[in-house]
Amino acid sequence: MVGNHYPENMITESFLHFIWKYRLFDSEYFNYKNEKIEVIDTGQHNVSSGPDFFNAKIKIGQTLWAGNVEIHVRASDWYKHNHQDDPAYDNIILHVVYEPDIAVFRRNGEEIPFVRLGFHPNLLKRHKILITRKKDPECYRVFSRMDGILYQDWIGKLGLSRMERRVRYIQQTLQENQYDWDQTFYQILGSAFGSNQNSEPFRLLTGSVPLNFIYRHRFDPLVLNAAFFGQAGFLDEAITDDRYYSQLQREFKVINNNLPEPLPGKHIWKLMRSRPASFPIVRIPQFIGLVKNTFPFMERMLETKNADEMAFFFRESVKNYWTDHFLYGISGRRPQYMPSLSTCRLWVLNAVIPVLFCYGWSRNKSEICDRAMNLLEQLPPENNVILKKWNTFGIIAKNAFDSQSLIELKTRYCESNRCTECMVGHKILKNAVTEG
Repeated sequence: MVGNHYPENMITESFLHFIWKYRLFDSEYFNYKNEKIEVIDTGQHNVSSGPDFFNAKIKIGQTLWAGNVEIHVRASDWYKHNHQDDPAYDNIILHVVYEPDIAVFRRNGEEIPFVRLGFHPNLLKRHKILITRKKDPECYRVFSRMDGILYQDWIGKLGLSRMERRVRYIQQTLQENQYDWDQTFYQILGSAFGSNQNSEPFRLLTGSVPLNFIYRHRFDPLVLNAAFFGQAGFLDEAITDDRYYSQLQREFKVINNNLPEPLPGKHIWKLMRSRPASFPIVRIPQFIGLVKNTFPFMERMLETKNADEMAFFFRESVKNYWTDHFLYGISGRRPQYMPSLSTCRLWVLNAVIPVLFCYGWSRNKSEICDRAMNLLEQLPPENNVILKKWNTFGIIAKNAFDSQSLIELKTRYCESNRCTECMVGHKILKNAVTEG
């Protein structure tokens, strides 16, 4: 096995990390300068910056070494990654490589012991199948047949991972807002209103129309509409036969000096493959109606115990808030678009729950975090392309926590070929050894 040689583009560091972490290597021929190398402890896998494995224990000859392990496809990657100048790598006791093309030295000139990592050929064959999968990879079928306990364990870890990643983003936003929770929730809610297509423009819009501006003008819809549509770039056209549009333009000229920088223009808003009910000119007034009628919002959020009650509250808050026009420049009463209950549930899912969880996390109040997760489990699973694909393999989400987990798996693991970090990939690759 030590003599196996594969095309270099099939070998990745993450694959070698997996081999090392789960001791799937062939250590029979591990030696350095005619001294046998014994791996006592592979160490703790480091997924952040620095050496790949901390606190490993390696016996070289009769000497037991404790320290860190670095893994590379080629030994020369040590210099390619500039480790030779980084003191964080002074405590490397073993360099594990697939291709030992050169010797590697510490900053003090000492050569670092190395081993060539050998493994069962079936491991790489199966790994290649996973990362070069076609339309329906075999891991989907394996996932659907996983033991119930293992399945729930992986789903649970995925869901928590997704929530923790959202918490980090919210914490960053909170810091930018000088720890103003309502302003932060206002921005997160704006992103949720934009859905997938217009999440970023909506987030930018909440930054260009601050919440305190809404507080000052909450009883003047003309000012609020002028502020939001003007900052969004929808008042830049020279339309002269629409009286209301002209009113908004005139009002925006009066107030725009009191607002931050506007968005680059309405071209950043996406309309393709959107239904009219999701157009920004529909969502923006709904958002204004919700914010002006309900903020400050944190106290209400902290009292929330029922997800659908919050969804219905959102739906009622946007009712009947609109102008006399559907598209600017087209006169006439517009249809009364109302967000569906499923849309309002998505606002709860993508804004209320993660902010509530983050609040509990930041205040070290586990009961608030538990309440947020309970709200997530109260909501039905999402209905989108990703979930429909999982459904074809018999993988059915019971609630929104499950659907968020499956979305996390698809977008953060499957689409990035992180098979060696996936519990399903682990199962397939480990079985490859016994099958051989």
